[in-house]
Amino acid sequence: MMESTTQIQEFGDLKRRLAELESRIEIANRMASYGPIVDANLPEATAELWTEDGTYDAEIDKFEGRQGLMGMVTGELHQKLLAGGVGHFIGVPYIELRGDHATAVTHALLLVQRREGEDFKVWRVTATRWEWQKVGNTWHILSRVNRKLDGGDTARSIFRDVFEKKILESSL
Repeated sequence: MMESTTQIQEFGDLKRRLAELESRIEIANRMASYGPIVDANLPEATAELWTEDGTYDAEIDKFEGRQGLMGMVTGELHQKLLAGGVGHFIGVPYIELRGDHATAVTHALLLVQRREGEDFKVWRVTATRWEWQKVGNTWHILSRVNRKLDGGDTARSIFRDVFEKKILESSL
């Protein structure tokens, strides 16, 4: 009887660990899809990454709700970048899961072609924090904040806030 109780507990632990891995993979995949989706000029698909009332503080502008996010993609700046050649690149994320909520941090690079036929140049490198919420069976972005890594403390604090907390938790 003891063995079957242990097996049930082990099965429950494996089931929980598998669900956590599936969540991490889904979040990472959805983050990785952001660049190709906006570079393909797909406003609806971009907006669907977020919750209905999700926000994106890109530092150079702020977007609220799915309508605002679609407006970002169809807006003048984004369309100008697309016409000139642009690539949005999201680095490999560090993800913390807490039930149906997650936080991810990573670097984001915006590559632009200054003139036709020229090589691409890095226009912006940002520290990026993504807050995720599981809605039904799908993870959606609740908020995203970018800050340019310009030597100041604001962008570094995006990373520091996550990792200092992690260090403190592990030392307790």
